[in-house]
Amino acid sequence: MRPSLSTLLVLSSVLGCGSGGDDGVPRDDDPPVTARPSRDTYQCRIERGRTDYSPRRWTVHPPALVKTAAGATFLARFESTTTNPLMPEPAQLVVSTLDLAGNLGASTVVPLSGEQRDGAVAAAPQGDGFVLVWTDASTLRMAAFDRAGQMASSPTDVITGIDRSVDPQLAAGVDGSFGLVFTREVAPSSYEARFTVIAPDRGARLASWPLTDKPGASYASPAPAIAATATGYAMIWRDPASTTGGIHFAAADLQGVKTIAPHLISAPVEPPLVAGGVGGFEPSTNALLPVPGGFLAAWTEARRAETSAGSVVRLARLDAAGIRQGTAAALRAFKADADEVEPTLIPFGDSVAVFWGHGSHIYICGGCVPDHSIELVLIDPATVTPLSNIVSLTNGGDPRAGGLLRRRIAVEGDSFLATYQLTFHVHDTPGSAAFTCTRR
Repeated sequence: MRPSLSTLLVLSSVLGCGSGGDDGVPRDDDPPVTARPSRDTYQCRIERGRTDYSPRRWTVHPPALVKTAAGATFLARFESTTTNPLMPEPAQLVVSTLDLAGNLGASTVVPLSGEQRDGAVAAAPQGDGFVLVWTDASTLRMAAFDRAGQMASSPTDVITGIDRSVDPQLAAGVDGSFGLVFTREVAPSSYEARFTVIAPDRGARLASWPLTDKPGASYASPAPAIAATATGYAMIWRDPASTTGGIHFAAADLQGVKTIAPHLISAPVEPPLVAGGVGGFEPSTNALLPVPGGFLAAWTEARRAETSAGSVVRLARLDAAGIRQGTAAALRAFKADADEVEPTLIPFGDSVAVFWGHGSHIYICGGCVPDHSIELVLIDPATVTPLSNIVSLTNGGDPRAGGLLRRRIAVEGDSFLATYQLTFHVHDTPGSAAFTCTRR
């Protein structure tokens, strides 16, 4: 959910963040990833610039973008059509294809139990189609869809008693099951992250259990991320009970039973630094990706202060037990007054595509507008060194033109299909773009 102006003011003036020197600036013994010499194995470029879908409006929760084994990419979103973005109509849950040219296919409307103005969605491939999880009032529901995007099963209730903070993330297991992580508000502004496994028939194998030791009210969502492994599921999240954050790892088997106990993978930090979580228009985002020998993990580390504030994205290599190998390197060197946020890790051949957002830090919000770009670089997952040039898709250079946030990515051959929400002060408009990376 988008922070209120009062929350933004509190975050700008109270919280402090990162692993750094005596001045509280995020630092690293290793050079930043993008400062290391690139092997230039790939050449990346913008294939298609920004496509706008107004007067459509997507709700604050990002859509779900899923590529099926049949080769189609589907976009599921809560969508309304309005000429006044400040007064949206009730949203419909809509599923359609989305191609590299930015064209939306014919829509399938998923029935809801009542009117909704907001909703969260997550999807994962299944056979030639996919499964979709969505919020319907206070219930998280799930159904299967066929290769044409038509509902192929009756919706099943998987989690009840949820709220707007739910932020579901879904991973397809090797046995046909699905790992599900989500956030729950257990008290006003107090959050916890939870995990469960959904069987192939869409019934929960085990009651959901909390990833977090205890809930907390630190103005940051746990932002749990999940990845399927050969034996089950692995998860990372931000400690919601700590004002300085901390990124934790745990794993479970295919039945949902814990196999690796939660442990810290980020370096301990002290104010004014915070590991994980953000304080602006962008949602809290952590990323986890299986790679040979273990995992890559990504999160934000921020310095919160009245001056010289900003944030970096950190990348860490983990072994198969989720133990950090070496330092969690900054993607770029810290720069005062600039925020690097929303990391995404996407497998791409022998490389990993890292997407993230870059924008101006907002200290006090009185009619403020974000200006984030979408950044892309390919890296070697073993050495965390660049394999390509860096590509930036901007808002056109106007500081009031909005920020490209709440990004989702799907791979189409040598290309990446990206959706985003061009975010202004109290509204946003949906859009998409495409990138291409080719081997030299």
